[in-house]
This record gives sequence, C-alpha cells and structure tokens, in this order.
Amino acid sequence: MQRSARPHPVGSDKQLFIDDLLIASQRDVRLTLNPPRKSVERCLWAEHPWEAFYAGGWNTALELNIDTGALGSVRVELLDESLRVLPGFAATACDPVRGNSVRRRVTWRGSSALGSIADRPVRLRFTLAGAKLYAFQFRNG
Repeated sequence: MQRSARPHPVGSDKQLFIDDLLIASQRDVRLTLNPPRKSVERCLWAEHPWEAFYAGGWNTALELNIDTGALGSVRVELLDESLRVLPGFAATACDPVRGNSVRRRVTWRGSSALGSIADRPVRLRFTLAGAKLYAFQFRNG
C-alpha cells in the first residue's frame, strides 16, 4: 500500500464510505476527521439540474415520518446548544402534528419557516402522545 501525506481528494464522488473495519484491516492507516466548521454556505452542490431539489441550499422546514393513530399527536420544540428553547419554537407554540405520513410538515403557530435559525446549531425535543416517530428530516421549504 502506498502511503500519502495528503488526504485523498474526494472531488465529485457522491459518497465516500470508510468504516472502522476497513481502517483496522489496513497497515499504517488512520481515520482523521476535521471538526465541523460553522458556515452559512451550502454544503452540498448539485452536479445536474435535476439534483438541485435534493442538494438544496438551506433546509428551511422540518418534516416527520409519523403515525399518531386517531388520537395521538407529536409536538416539537427547538433548543439551542445549551438546551434553552429558541424563541417562537417552544412545544407550546408547535401546532400538534397528527396523522400517518412519511412527510408531515411541522409548524409553529401556523408557520413552518426555519430561516431565522438557519445559521445556528439546534437540538430537537419531541413530545409524543400515543404516537410513533420513525424519522425526521430538514428539507427546503
């Protein structure tokens, strides 16, 4: 195996998958990850026009994959790094999310817009009442 002092340029590769088993099976190889860098720039760029929707710029809405049955609900609140509720995104301001859906949009007082917090790290707190949460994702609004 050839040793390199420089990182491997990923270039336009869609995905680079390196797991612990691969690293452990190699000689003189270690995995080094750069710490995250806070930025308001896009982190994904579309290579083709038809990919632009998925690569998007900033994720401005939260969607849930849920099943609340007939009587259940889900509420979400957004917190900062210190676990303080972000203004306007408390659980009490969250409109109850109900139904069985793979892409149910979360709203706070009727608005799903998250643009005001796009440049901040957030934590999510889910309150489930008789509901199942399978997944969540931030998407372009």
